[in-house]
Amino acid sequence: MVRTVVRSFLLTIIAGVAGLRLIFAYIDPNTGGMLFQILAVVFAFFSGFMLFFSRQIRTTLARVQRILRREQ
Repeated sequence: MVRTVVRSFLLTIIAGVAGLRLIFAYIDPNTGGMLFQILAVVFAFFSGFMLFFSRQIRTTLARVQRILRREQ
């Protein structure tokens, strides 16, 4: 029984690999629109994050600059 299952499995893999061929594809226009929507949301999120935490970011960068100046 196990031998038959293993043979079937190997035969399926060999047939699948033998049937491979080179495929030239393109991005569907709807896929491009979906990617644009996802990137727009990610950009809006990071812009909002930067705006919301801008004071803390500036304070942290100024602190790092002071530390670097002292070490020189």
